[in-house]
Amino acid sequence: MSTPLDDLPSFVREALDGEAVRPDAVRNAREAVVALAAGLPASTPSPEARARLLTSIGTGAERYAPFFDRLAQMVELELARVRAVFDAAEDTNRWERDKMPGLALFHFEPGPALAGADAGLVEIAAGVEFPEHVHLGSERVFVLRGAYRDSSGRIVGPGDWHEMPAESSHSYRVLPDAPCLYAVVLEAGITIGGQRFG
Repeated sequence: MSTPLDDLPSFVREALDGEAVRPDAVRNAREAVVALAAGLPASTPSPEARARLLTSIGTGAERYAPFFDRLAQMVELELARVRAVFDAAEDTNRWERDKMPGLALFHFEPGPALAGADAGLVEIAAGVEFPEHVHLGSERVFVLRGAYRDSSGRIVGPGDWHEMPAESSHSYRVLPDAPCLYAVVLEAGITIGGQRFG
């Protein structure tokens, strides 16, 4: 479950830990972070440093590290377990690819509070449409890479949550510029054209 502090840097969240989260305190903290960043001198890294940085964040499980805290809350797992899930997901042989063209699934066990729910990572190729489907239970999605346009018209991209209640229905299409990767917790499966999945 997200909190008003989730979008603040970790050092600010740590400083406010234990404090009552008042809207004015959160607003003041955000303003202070913006002022702090604005006061820093502009800096351009050397081409070598830039290349090293992009290489280190562009591959491997750690490229999703900025999302790990929120994912840990979503799937009710310790941070170390979330890292382990992403490390395991680096092995492409562990992904299920036979459900639908352009779709890959990586299943993992969520925490005990979500026993019985289906949790996993879903990757869908650029431009692929996921057909109209009905949610038999609630679904929570957290996008990590790429984006999709929901049938409601909403575009859901990196860092966005998308929640669908039980008995709701929708379809969505991944935007054409890149594949979409998201984490999902699905409580009771879905039906597509009367066929049950999950």
